Amino acid sequence: ASTASATEAAPEDAKLHERYQVVILAGGTGHKLRTFTETCPKALLPIANRPMIWYPMKMVEQYGFQEVIILTRTHMEADIRQALERQQQETADIGVRWEVVAYEDEDELMDTFEALAHLEGHIQKDFFVLSCDLVGDANLRALDGVHRQGGDESRNACSILLGKYVEEP
Repeated sequence: ASTASATEAAPEDAKLHERYQVVILAGGTGHKLRTFTETCPKALLPIANRPMIWYPMKMVEQYGFQEVIILTRTHMEADIRQALERQQQETADIGVRWEVVAYEDEDELMDTFEALAHLEGHIQKDFFVLSCDLVGDANLRALDGVHRQGGDESRNACSILLGKYVEEP
């Protein structure tokens, strides 16, 4: 697998946005950050004067993606829309179009795959799922390579999760 970062230009990047869509998960309750997330959705917590969700949006922009789907809970939708619109008006530094898909969630413990079920009708091809708290660089070219290595059967049911275990506080 390649170890190149997103900022290194590669000709295959132009094809990533043709093969994939990007979903950013922004519905987490941020229970490990409870003192901060009582008044602000986790996706909007400020990091270096930008909402946390700005970072994965900028990362996928570097790979040539022009749009993202943001998946969130209904009660967070307005705040996320307003924050992204304000960020765009103030700095004009979000270069991707975004669509917010919101879902009602009575069960605060809905897992990722249950949340993704709400994307029915919005996904037309393979897709990357990124967390709103991805502040850094994920090598999407390498993930694409792993995904395309398998045969048709494995690609139809392929899920690659990139994460880090964190102890409960």
